[in-house]
Amino acid sequence: MSTDIEELTRTEHGEPKLACHFLLKSAIIARRKTFEYLAFHIFGSLGKLAIEIGMIGFLLGTCIAFFVVMGDLGPEIIAKMTGIYTTNTMRTSILMALALFLCFTAGLVKKRRQFKWSIESDNMFLLLLSFEDRFRSYTTYI
Repeated sequence: MSTDIEELTRTEHGEPKLACHFLLKSAIIARRKTFEYLAFHIFGSLGKLAIEIGMIGFLLGTCIAFFVVMGDLGPEIIAKMTGIYTTNTMRTSILMALALFLCFTAGLVKKRRQFKWSIESDNMFLLLLSFEDRFRSYTTYI
């Protein structure tokens, strides 16, 4: 056991790996499956509340970052694909469409396993997009 910990701390970024190791080890020993229940087991109801507030804050920050990035990149991508100019109405409509068709519908799904096809199709789309980008960059230099 000590050799594992020594090996984790010898790496360049050993502290996060060590923290994850201790967190997983304590969850296994305490037989708790979620962070909330582990915090409740260790710190009581106040610890569980703190973890829940932290997770809600993390998820809200992720959503805000998603909408900021999509609000900046989405209209530019659509303008390049369609050949029209970027307007504020386009940005608003793209953000509303993403919120309605992506975030709202994803929030209504009960079983997260149904997203497996979506994740695979997203990965294939990104792979094809990167190949297309590489192909265009090579053809401009030739």
